[in-house]
Amino acid sequence: MPQLITIAERIKVITNIRKTAHAMQLISMSTLSRLGIKKKNLQVYTQQLEILMQELGLTLVPGSTKEPLYLIIGSQKGFCGSFNITLFNFIKELQKKEPKTFSCIALGPYAHDFCKAQKMPILHDKIIFSLTNLSEKTDIIFNILSQLKHDYDSVVILGNYNASIFLQRPEKTILPLHYNSDSKSAEQIFELEQPISEIVENIGNLILKNRIYYSLLESLRAENSARALSMDNSTRNAKNLLTEMKLEYNKIRQAKVTKELTELSSAMIY
Repeated sequence: MPQLITIAERIKVITNIRKTAHAMQLISMSTLSRLGIKKKNLQVYTQQLEILMQELGLTLVPGSTKEPLYLIIGSQKGFCGSFNITLFNFIKELQKKEPKTFSCIALGPYAHDFCKAQKMPILHDKIIFSLTNLSEKTDIIFNILSQLKHDYDSVVILGNYNASIFLQRPEKTILPLHYNSDSKSAEQIFELEQPISEIVENIGNLILKNRIYYSLLESLRAENSARALSMDNSTRNAKNLLTEMKLEYNKIRQAKVTKELTELSSAMIY
């Protein structure tokens, strides 16, 4: 009897885990769909920005090279499989190839803990973002980078992106923090109210904000893909485990019933 009670309690726990994992999978798939819509809108905005640059006849080139600042984007929540491990191993390999100080801004609790464990100088407290506050967090990160322009010329964004819904890969993106123009055609063709240097700086800021937003968006898409896949595996494993536990429960119960019938029959004979 105690064994049956124990198995019944385990079945109840596994059933609840299965329901929770399935719910998290559905939430991740829904978030992934909404992020896909945002990405399409972002691509339209990026195209319009590129058209504006072409119409102004501007070619933006990075300024002088200094030590870069690293923007490390980990997962914002847990239960996403090897999402963080893959990214952090990628960063460790970079550290071996580029043995220098990795001054960084960590996005998400896991990235913050990783940078702290690696003794990387963290220039800002951990920032956590989500689907609902992407624009707000992008502005915060942009303002932080603007304050650090005197010390750094570029920012290296390290985060995951969706190679497919089943595969997430780490990516390294280098963005300049300072721009200049190698073309004076805009001054000659357009009657500009602002100096060309200010226009270049404004467009450079738009590009930087756009790329930060895109990186946050891609990381969220990769994270939710990884979580949906992880929760799908958890749901399947819980289902298989439930099948095994129920079989074991039925076998023990049947053996107990058989034993009781045998004992009852024996008592009636004697």
